[in-house]
Amino acid sequence: MSGLLLGEAIRYVAVGLVTFVVFVGVNAGLLAVANWAPGLVTSLAVAVASLVNFFGHACFTFRTRAIHAMVPGYVLLLLFNAGLAGIVVAVGVEHLGLSVAVANAVALVLVTLSSFLLMKYAIMAGSERSSR
Repeated sequence: MSGLLLGEAIRYVAVGLVTFVVFVGVNAGLLAVANWAPGLVTSLAVAVASLVNFFGHACFTFRTRAIHAMVPGYVLLLLFNAGLAGIVVAVGVEHLGLSVAVANAVALVLVTLSSFLLMKYAIMAGSERSSR
């Protein structure tokens, strides 16, 4: 693994950890105060955490300058991730008998893997990088 790719991967994980904390906070908060289905709560938590994720990756992980050029692709990724996570949690809880926590863990792994690849090679691939 090249030094640049390794550095991006390390920064990606760091931003991911912050994103995860935001996701857990929103998810737990909504589950505590709202009587909504776990799949819906997960989708909303993914959407909120994705805002943190976008700016963290654009400014820190991939160090891009043209953030505005990435917004359309990232919005599509956000919709894909929110839908994927919501479906995984709904199916896991309602049909497979998983706990909400386990279903969210499965969704987290799937969303993280697909997001890194899509962000690196599609969404942020053509953006201008800074010299930092």
